[in-house]
Amino acid sequence: MGRTPPVLRLGISFPTWSCARDRGGAVRRTGGLLLLLMLLLTGGCQPPRPPIPTIEPAQVASLDLDAQRRVLESARRDFDDGRCVSALPTLHRFLTAHPDSPLLPEARWWLARCYEQLGDVPRALDQYRALAGAMPRGAAAEPSYTGEARQRLTELDPHPGDPPTRSGPQTGLFVSYDQLLALGDVERWILAHAQRGVTVLVLEASSRRGTPGQAEQPGGVLFRTAWTTTSRNVFGEVIPVAHRHGVLVFASVTVRRMPWLHPQLGWSDWAYDPPRRERRPSIYLDLFNPAFQEYLVGLLTDLAQSGVDGVLFRADAPVGPTEGFSRYALEAYEREFGARLEPTALYDSGGTETRSGTDRFTPAFWRWAGWKTREGLKVMERVRQAMRRQAPRLQIILEVHPDAATNPARALAEYSEDVVEAKKRRFDRFLLGLQQLDPSTSLRVEGPASLSTSIQRLSERLGDRSGIWVAVPQPPDSGSSRAALAHGVSSVSMPPGLALP
Repeated sequence: MGRTPPVLRLGISFPTWSCARDRGGAVRRTGGLLLLLMLLLTGGCQPPRPPIPTIEPAQVASLDLDAQRRVLESARRDFDDGRCVSALPTLHRFLTAHPDSPLLPEARWWLARCYEQLGDVPRALDQYRALAGAMPRGAAAEPSYTGEARQRLTELDPHPGDPPTRSGPQTGLFVSYDQLLALGDVERWILAHAQRGVTVLVLEASSRRGTPGQAEQPGGVLFRTAWTTTSRNVFGEVIPVAHRHGVLVFASVTVRRMPWLHPQLGWSDWAYDPPRRERRPSIYLDLFNPAFQEYLVGLLTDLAQSGVDGVLFRADAPVGPTEGFSRYALEAYEREFGARLEPTALYDSGGTETRSGTDRFTPAFWRWAGWKTREGLKVMERVRQAMRRQAPRLQIILEVHPDAATNPARALAEYSEDVVEAKKRRFDRFLLGLQQLDPSTSLRVEGPASLSTSIQRLSERLGDRSGIWVAVPQPPDSGSSRAALAHGVSSVSMPPGLALP
């Protein structure tokens, strides 16, 4: 395609002259060679003329291959260290500069693996298909990776019984843990919902009720795992049947609310009480605790292996303005900023409460809130990557409050939510929760105008409305909520009892 081959310069030295390749590829002799000719012309006793070496093509190729191997070794180290974002440009340059290299299969292999690690399965499949279908000249001397590529294609392509990939808007139904425990005839239940137009079942994967540490431990989870009690393997029962009827199955998870974990594990978060100026244990779990992070990765990796099509991370246990003050969070903050965090400096005791409530926070609070949000998303990204390694086609949805679209400052302060930062972490979709609890604990459902505004604002912040799902009341009131959904936006019907706080 008219590509200019890269210029190769050789640093081969000899006693009286040097050799290098010019831009045209010809060998040119300089410096010492000119001096040698002058000595011969002036006569006298001359030293024996050294033999002129010849640069064989194989020698040039060998030197070039050594450099290529170093590039690929660097890319492999980036993959092992989880730094595939750095490896991608290098690997793409390799494919462009060395289209006939015998190491091309290895370059494609690491490029595909990196895309897989980053969750970009379609691009990974493109590289695996290219690797399995065409091999460059001379590849027989190097590992071909053909078998490995074909194996990954088999694992990443839909298995028999899987539903077709759905690219358009979805109609989902949220089903609670208690409803799933009491589930009877699975086949009849799924068929009935499929006939009503449901394309996605969002199943609550674990119990949300109960107090950790009580005499009778709360229920566990609804999938097979070695990390806690399986109350019933509902996912194992539902997924094959749902796929036969063309229905996707998503799991709903609240990562900071797992009532079966005993407080004696020391995994609870800590909250700060501004009036009393003291810390106290929280009822929620600490995302910054390394031991809890390992548990979370193990538990949700087992969930990914169940065959589920996606995971929804709920927003019903947010890291609020007085949450996140665990020892691990405070120490990490101090390491990054080189200064100890003083909780008393975060809240303006003399400030007047405004409608948004954000005026009560000092500038130091906003640095703390931004850091806390970014670090929490890093933990979630680690979990996402671990799940994707087990199930590369898994879709990840992050639920956010309406304020994340319409009042970003309040969302950051009250819920540690930042959709722009979350988008950088490669979540596939965002679920916009539209039910909130007011101070009197009665439900307030936002009307169609508010719903339309929230969708518009969120799509502007994300730059794409096709990645937005919306939670609507169940059942929809005479279609008004459905009519307010913008084109390309999916909906999930949620019972009032499972509304966002």
